[in-house]
Amino acid sequence: MLAAALLVGDEPEPIRRDRYDMNDDAEAGRAGMRTRAPSAAAVAFDGRRGELATLLVRNLLLNLATLGIYRFWAKTRVRGFMWRHVKLLGEPLEYLGTGNELLVGFLIALVILAPLTSVWSFLPLILPEGMPYQGLALQGLYYTLLGFLIQVAVHRVRRYRLTRTAWHGVRFGLDGSSLVYASIWFLYGAVTLATLGLAYPWMRVATTRYFARHARFGSTAVSFDARARRLFPLWLVVITPALAAAFLFVVMNWEAFAVVGAAWNDYVAKLDRALLDELRRSLAELDYRPGWLLVLSLILLTWYRVNQFRYLLGAARVGEVRLDSRLGTGAVYVRQAVFYLCIAGALVFFWVTAMTTATMIVRRTGSTDTTWILLLFGGLTGLVYFLYGFTRKLFLELSLLKLACTTLLLHQPEALERTAQSSAALPGHGEGLADALDVGGF
Repeated sequence: MLAAALLVGDEPEPIRRDRYDMNDDAEAGRAGMRTRAPSAAAVAFDGRRGELATLLVRNLLLNLATLGIYRFWAKTRVRGFMWRHVKLLGEPLEYLGTGNELLVGFLIALVILAPLTSVWSFLPLILPEGMPYQGLALQGLYYTLLGFLIQVAVHRVRRYRLTRTAWHGVRFGLDGSSLVYASIWFLYGAVTLATLGLAYPWMRVATTRYFARHARFGSTAVSFDARARRLFPLWLVVITPALAAAFLFVVMNWEAFAVVGAAWNDYVAKLDRALLDELRRSLAELDYRPGWLLVLSLILLTWYRVNQFRYLLGAARVGEVRLDSRLGTGAVYVRQAVFYLCIAGALVFFWVTAMTTATMIVRRTGSTDTTWILLLFGGLTGLVYFLYGFTRKLFLELSLLKLACTTLLLHQPEALERTAQSSAALPGHGEGLADALDVGGF
């Protein structure tokens, strides 16, 4: 499932294995490989959005009926849908995970996270008053540890999904250590912070290299040969507006920072609520116009991620099989723009509906109580939030997955059929830490 299990697309003409029989004599084999054996093949996808919508609605109803307990089986069903509709050489992927494994993994993760969360909850009671800096230091330590655990969860979720994915009767797999992976991310992340984000390509390549070089398809290892310097010029285009925004923000608010600093010191010294309001007012008076450059960086980020995806995928080899993505940035932008415009339109529609309804009720009843109005706005906003997650899976993620598959080519895919099953041990439970920390998609 290194690339194929997460990629979806239109199904090409099925390719039968007898079209490139490796047992032919040498002369016929040389001629046959030119006329019958494909030098490259695309991953195919034949799933329908209506079928997925039915599955998501059913999962929602069962989640409501079981107070959320069914979500482990819901995830399994969604993954089963995605996996079985992904086809390579006419044969689908298989998802072998179960809801029971995810549930057991989640319960194990709770045993790990419960002490950490308990200590964090009691820290405000243990610390003496008037020590805000010590509290900030402990907060930094807590979130650093949490970030480390998230990366442990990222590696474990990849290992679980790969070991529960098979094609042609052969499982994928992932070896290596979750702690080593998280340590690589942590060290490169520290360098990235120290360089104001400039070292991000090196962090991305280092973590992907560790993941790829420990992945396998059956007994066939994955190789990976990428260089961060190839990505750095592209990343520089993205990070430059953000760095410029930070520089202009400091320059334009240099004198105002003195006022903010004084308000902060007063609040820290007395911890008075009135002084906190004063601090908020001083922050509100800062000039935030350079923030528009951050918007430009966010827009360019999609362009970078598409190019990064293509480069890193092209640097991977599954035995003799070479991966080649031709994913276009424009197609990704179009799908994102349509989706987010629809979400924004839905949000405006619900808010206008709420305002119109509230105005009519006030005129008829003469009530000045705003509690129910706030509840109405909150309920409609919550409805939009729910619809966002539902429609994102249905219209954006599925569409991007299909697009990525359509533009993916596997060179010499017939080599995959010569792969033998691996005898490596499988993890005994699901991605509990990732589930508890809400890491990973479907």
